[in-house]
Amino acid sequence: MQAMNEADFDIINTWISNIVAAGFKKKDAEEIRKAIRESREVEEMVYAMEIAIRKKLDEVEQQGLEKGIREGKKEGIREGKINDILELLEENGNVPEVLREKIFAQDNADQLSKWLRLAARVRSIDEFVEKMNR
Repeated sequence: MQAMNEADFDIINTWISNIVAAGFKKKDAEEIRKAIRESREVEEMVYAMEIAIRKKLDEVEQQGLEKGIREGKKEGIREGKINDILELLEENGNVPEVLREKIFAQDNADQLSKWLRLAARVRSIDEFVEKMNR
């Protein structure tokens, strides 16, 4: 919706003046002018509100996008640590499914970092399991 410009308002004003000249009461013409002015003000307010709403929606969309990127990076780092832990452990043999599930279930990045350092130091999967629960 586009706001009414001055030229539009002047055309309507001229039209009202012609109506008055044709025999309508001047009081009626003033009421019409007042209604048009108020209508114009309302239209401008609606237009301003529409712009403000669009701006806010853009901000919210941007915030959502940024949040998604942060969460995606966080999940990528988590998955990378998990894969690194499993890769190091696999150098010592097959990693039992129960242990894999426990590692995959871990959401705490600090804990995953500790397990990664531990996986790099241990000589067996049993040693890892024993020390990971301390």
